[in-house]
Amino acid sequence: MTNDTLKCGTFFFRFGILSRRHFELTPVWCEYDEPSELDDVGVSDEWIQTNLFERLNSTDERVYYSTSKDIDYSKREFLNVSCELMLDGHKLQGYLYVVQGKVSSVSIFIDDIVVDLYSSDLLSEDNLETLTNISEHLKVNIENVDSIEYLQKNCTVNSIDLKGIFQFPVE
Repeated sequence: MTNDTLKCGTFFFRFGILSRRHFELTPVWCEYDEPSELDDVGVSDEWIQTNLFERLNSTDERVYYSTSKDIDYSKREFLNVSCELMLDGHKLQGYLYVVQGKVSSVSIFIDDIVVDLYSSDLLSEDNLETLTNISEHLKVNIENVDSIEYLQKNCTVNSIDLKGIFQFPVE
């Protein structure tokens, strides 16, 4: 664990970008949005004050948290959920970025990097670049694809359907 991932019992805080290693620790990471999200995670207010709030004042990094405690994920606005992906017949690993219960983007692990596919038409060029990177990694042509299948494994996230097809624009 790096200095940017803090642990208190079964609760983790992460400052910065999520990687494959973080999803090996725990399959769901919530992006911190507001203090009330932390009311049911089983960590003292003092620990949160010292390890989160004091650092938030001095950083612009994104903050993520996770716990193995049974919490209601439907009350979290931003989730990152580990999943298996199938792109043009090729099995990949990555995670879903879920905003208010809807999959907003898919992040795919390629060796030590993470590449993203987005639902926004404004990011279709980024999606084409991602497909090119995946094609080069797999040594196959998958550039004429506009969807990816996903299946979440290893845990249950309340009220979110985590099996489906994510459509993304490429032109």
